[in-house]
Amino acid sequence: MTTVREHVAQKLTFGELCKRRDEILANALDKAGKSPVRGGYSRLVGGYIQTKNDVMKACIADLKNLNMVSQAIHGKDVWNFEEEEVELKGKASS
Repeated sequence: MTTVREHVAQKLTFGELCKRRDEILANALDKAGKSPVRGGYSRLVGGYIQTKNDVMKACIADLKNLNMVSQAIHGKDVWNFEEEEVELKGKASS
């Protein structure tokens, strides 16, 4: 008899979660490319249009949710949110 976690891990493999991550990123890039920088009301749509910022916030929320599922099942993240520090060469002038 398998546990619920093992059953879910068989259905949602790490590779499957990575595919979903790629789909989320691709959809967000497509939507953000078509979205305006500034928001406003559209009479044509009958509501407010999503801005680039709105699309990227939704993308980040989706990736964080996917990370929670991946951590619960597989113990590792599908997306690393930590920013790497980049050391710039040269002298700073003031």
